[in-house]
Amino acid sequence: MAGHIAAPLKQRVYQELKAKIERGELAQGEKIGELTVSEAMGVSRTPVREALIQLEADGYLE
Repeated sequence: MAGHIAAPLKQRVYQELKAKIERGELAQGEKIGELTVSEAMGVSRTPVREALIQLEADGYLE
């Protein structure tokens, strides 16, 4: 059942970070820390880590 909860959280984190990148709120080369994002969004580090991996795979992060 935990997988069902994690997937929507991952998607929410992914969408929020992607939007910030597209709006220029995150500068090119700026480091995005799991802990910082998880605390800011009120989620655990796991969905943040998964969202960052997906953003990298989609070409938004290096």
